Amino acid sequence: MLVSTDGPSGIALASEKRSQLDHERLAKSYEEQQRTYNQVIAMLKKQEEMMTALLQQDKVLEAQNIVLAEQTEILKKSSSD
Repeated sequence: MLVSTDGPSGIALASEKRSQLDHERLAKSYEEQQRTYNQVIAMLKKQEEMMTALLQQDKVLEAQNIVLAEQTEILKKSSSD
């Protein structure tokens, strides 16, 4: 802790210096939080893209499953005839 014995003006300067250091620490902390927030947002966007792709792939697989089931039924009918 900065303490000055130079009278009121020295105390005021020490107080101003402490205030400036606190402000710098807060600014640094804010910047770090902002970076972390941006990284989380980027990761969530990437995850959303991946989930959307998986849903599209699931729809394609579901459609293929329907086609295969229909083809299987046709083959069963033609082999029993």
